Amino acid sequence: MPEGFGTIDILVNGVGGGKPGGALETTESGWTQTINLNLTSAFNCSKTVLPIMVKQGRGSIVNIGSLHGARYPGANMLGYCVAKAGLVQLSRCIAVEFVGDGVRSNTLLVGAADTPEFRRRFAERYGANNVETVMRIRDRLVPIGKCASVWDVANAAIFLASDESAHITGTELAVDGGALAVTIPSYMPEATRLFGAKT
Repeated sequence: MPEGFGTIDILVNGVGGGKPGGALETTESGWTQTINLNLTSAFNCSKTVLPIMVKQGRGSIVNIGSLHGARYPGANMLGYCVAKAGLVQLSRCIAVEFVGDGVRSNTLLVGAADTPEFRRRFAERYGANNVETVMRIRDRLVPIGKCASVWDVANAAIFLASDESAHITGTELAVDGGALAVTIPSYMPEATRLFGAKT
């Protein structure tokens, strides 16, 4: 660790992404890319900081997962779903292995969220003039009536990273507006029907 940075107390594995596609549409290269982005990156970052956290006797790893890793999302996204499911199990295994070393590991299961990146993707896929309509379709599908904001996700991550959650490890916290409690359809079929979609 470079001098002057002190300890490493928190790791947030927050990268992610994936393209629509089922078992027949997903190419081997697309599969590998999605697994590497969502899962292998978290493994590598965790493996890098764990010796430091173990040595100092404390640390919290927060993995930014997805509801797609816990259930079928209503549209085919095979690689992303499998990668995020793997992230949950990676987090659990690390939590159990290092529980005696003061290191905690948990996963956020993020549902539909309103972020600049999602809006950019929707503009590419459905057209810039249709983004607000797609967002309203998504909002309607969330039991609480709206998508999560970036602050909803950030506040949950801060909680899991902090000592306020000192007795929480090896588990998942859903930031989903109640979506995990019900079966909801994907926004994608309606948005595609209305606007078409560029792959």
